[in-house]
Amino acid sequence: MEDSITEEDLILVRSTDVFPKHRLIETIDKHTMPEPMPSYFAKELKERIDSKELSQYDVLDFINRRTIHWTLNGLVGDHQYGKFSNRKYIIVEPLEEQIQNEGLLSLNEADTYFEQDMKLSPRATILMPIEQYGEVLKDSTSKKQLEGFDIAVYTGEDYIATKMLLNDKEYIFGDIGTWGYITNRNTDAGIYADKLEEGIENISERLREEGRPIEDTKIHRNSKSYAKDNERRYTLYVEGIERFVDFLADKSDEEIPGESVKRELLRREGLDYKQYASAPEVSLEEVVDSIGVEELKEITKEYNEYMLELYREERKKKDKENVEKGLITEDELEEDHIEK
Repeated sequence: MEDSITEEDLILVRSTDVFPKHRLIETIDKHTMPEPMPSYFAKELKERIDSKELSQYDVLDFINRRTIHWTLNGLVGDHQYGKFSNRKYIIVEPLEEQIQNEGLLSLNEADTYFEQDMKLSPRATILMPIEQYGEVLKDSTSKKQLEGFDIAVYTGEDYIATKMLLNDKEYIFGDIGTWGYITNRNTDAGIYADKLEEGIENISERLREEGRPIEDTKIHRNSKSYAKDNERRYTLYVEGIERFVDFLADKSDEEIPGESVKRELLRREGLDYKQYASAPEVSLEEVVDSIGVEELKEITKEYNEYMLELYREERKKKDKENVEKGLITEDELEEDHIEK
């Protein structure tokens, strides 16, 4: 290997439970399946029903993640911001295949991220536990998605399997902590940590000089893209509250003071409610009592079905966009519809 590290010496590593269908890794938004969240009236319900029944009142809501995250030349470990070990899949992709991706916002060992959907190259490898590989082979649709991928399976620890895979591909392996490589001079990974870090910073600086918007921080929470993520999460959450209250007011047999309920729910969550500031005060306890817990449960069930319809509409828009961008073909899209 040359003295200086280049993009040819670096490889992206991603732990995930989501298989990259059609070699595509997508950001998360309304085109992604909505997730169950505690009822907006959870506080009131806790005083009226058994806690074991609370999940029956969960509401589906859209979540957001505008960035796709990887590590470089090593496997992310569990830390205070998330648990990443023992995921179903570990995706590895040579950095040189994605270095020209316009969505690249950050290059650092513990958190390299892209701000748009990513199409994996033919050089990408999927590493998975042998048990997961067996599950994939049982399903014909999932099995078909493996075609064209370089597949590696393992038993034992994901850390050791990843290290062996990267060594086989002749990449330097680095031990990754929360903020970067762990510099342990008693291990090969630790010995090369400084060299890898220096190479990554040199590449980042070169890209900035070329006019690329590479963020100058190793902590995503301090970045502009994270601030944008938070703005979008805020928007989606407020939309969720407003949409649910409107649905509730439309479906309930009782007269629901919609704007007042929105104000109280937003205020309680510490969110901006100035647009509803002039609405009369209302007690959320009295609102729940007027609707009744059984009717609230049925309306919530209807609402979740409505949310799935919204998701399907957004998914169609996203699929069309992916075809227009060349990320997926019409034939592949047609195959998906047939499978469903």
